[in-house]
Amino acid sequence: MHDDNLNARLKTYVGSEYKYFKFDYASSPKDAFEKECELYHDFGGPEGKLDNKVHPDRPIGSGWKCPRCDIFS
Repeated sequence: MHDDNLNARLKTYVGSEYKYFKFDYASSPKDAFEKECELYHDFGGPEGKLDNKVHPDRPIGSGWKCPRCDIFS
């Protein structure tokens, strides 16, 4: 799922088991992508503690690489 409408995406969780969320500011879309990748690798991943078992996607056509793995090589 691409992050092209964060407001709509967050609203899909209203009324779910999730009661809280945290956020951070990013200086650019690339910075946001890289931060999300770092969080995924620190806390998520297939064996991680997060529910999201899928690596964050990059924006279509960006060509950006994950700073921690070679998933987009």
